Amino acid sequence: MSSLAKLVYLDAQASTPLCDEAASCMRSYVEGDSASERPFGNPHSDAHAVGWRAAEKVEDARATLAALLGVRPNEILFTSGATEANNTAIKGALAFRREKEGRDGIVTLVSEHKCVLESCRYAQRRLGARVTLVPVQQDGLVDVERVAQAVDENTALLSVMTANNEIGVLQPLEQLAEIAHAKGAWIHSDAAQALGKVAFDVTSLDFASFSAHKSYGPLGIGALYVAHRRRVAFEPLLHGGGQEGGVRSGTLSPMLAMGFAGAARMLAEHGERDRVRLQGQTQLFLQGLEKGGVDFRINGTLRPRLAGNLNIRFSGVSAEALLSRLSGFCFSTAAACSGGGQEGSQEGSQEGSQEGSQEGSHVLRAIGLPEAERAASVRIGLHRYLKDAEVVAAAEAFVEAVRQGG
Repeated sequence: MSSLAKLVYLDAQASTPLCDEAASCMRSYVEGDSASERPFGNPHSDAHAVGWRAAEKVEDARATLAALLGVRPNEILFTSGATEANNTAIKGALAFRREKEGRDGIVTLVSEHKCVLESCRYAQRRLGARVTLVPVQQDGLVDVERVAQAVDENTALLSVMTANNEIGVLQPLEQLAEIAHAKGAWIHSDAAQALGKVAFDVTSLDFASFSAHKSYGPLGIGALYVAHRRRVAFEPLLHGGGQEGGVRSGTLSPMLAMGFAGAARMLAEHGERDRVRLQGQTQLFLQGLEKGGVDFRINGTLRPRLAGNLNIRFSGVSAEALLSRLSGFCFSTAAACSGGGQEGSQEGSQEGSQEGSQEGSHVLRAIGLPEAERAASVRIGLHRYLKDAEVVAAAEAFVEAVRQGG
């Protein structure tokens, strides 16, 4: 195993480095010279000052995240991550609307994250939902007219990812929201890759899911945006003390919430500048490949696309061969939670299903790539802490590895 300090990390769609602001916030929370001085309070204990202090930290973090999104603090519910938030929104909205209004339809895209697709399959299998999977085009974008045809008067929810976690394409959310609302459907978006990195109006949506570690925050915490107009009585996934407005039981971690808030403040200040810089580094990487004369194709449209994301297939060389040759670089052959992805210089992901490990990337299949081209595809995820020199060196290393063939 190589020293982590010597590795060049190119897998920001799997997880981003923890930003200094997030780390500082978490350190400040646990400081203290003795056990009694270090914070240990339960933020849901409202009978004494120890609990109040912990609750204040959680509510400060909620307000900070809400400010980044331009929404009310009471529209933010903390979760363990985007997977829980996605499950809560999809299953909760379907169950509520089917019972109250008889709406039993869910419309989503074939290229959605596995946790969205599996939530929809569960809703179909156990909750009686009608699930419609809308195909995407070869560039990864959805044909808006096909969505309009799929959404009908009995659709409870349309769920569409903001930025695809594998190929980075950005779907036309505001246009899709108009289509959904015109039919009385609600719209949800898995925005895990987008927080602070993509300019979009979350208030046009009814629900949106976020994960801190995709946006320079800590692992283990996420959030669900629930528009005030949709404050419905979701059936919770987790039953217990009724925290987070009765939607998400369980004791929240003030330290993780503060880390999430630290990342949100950093993104509010630097997000736009980072987008511009990552777009430039993306071009720098592609120029390096072109200069090296290797044959490659980009999977998914380059515009509109998440800054810093590239999903590339190389002619005549497998992704597995590149992983073995580029031991100093961390990148993926597919999404870390598809089950089939492996990350360079790291152990393969423990997440995902056996189905994923056998079939590989469902997103690359969805855009029509045959097996040989899927097997030759890698995902590159640039981030704000990469230096230009590292990006140039990475491109040169890929060129050399591809030239070896196989």
